[in-house]
Amino acid sequence: MLGAKNHLLAAGATPGSPQLDSFGPQMQLAGELLAQGEKETVLQYLDLVARFWANPDERTEAASKRVAREHLVLLESWKTQVRAGKVPDHAKWQ
Repeated sequence: MLGAKNHLLAAGATPGSPQLDSFGPQMQLAGELLAQGEKETVLQYLDLVARFWANPDERTEAASKRVAREHLVLLESWKTQVRAGKVPDHAKWQ
C-alpha cells in the first residue's frame, strides 16, 4: 500500500498540463486508497491537484477562471465527503 500512496502523491505533485488543467486528475486510485482507510493521503492528493485544476488565480480568461472556481467547489465537496469516510459519488471516482 505504501507504493500506491507514494504513486498517488507523486501524481498529485505534477505541475499540470493543458489536459490536466482542463479535464482534471483521475480519482480511481484515490478511491481505492480511501476504501482502505487512507483518508489523509487522499486529502493530501486533493490539495495537490487543486493547484493546477482548481486555481482560478492562475487562469487568465474569464471562462477558464469560472471553470477553475467550479472545480474548487467540487474539490471542497469531495474533501468533506472524504473526511466523513465516504468515497465521493462522482464519475471520476468510478
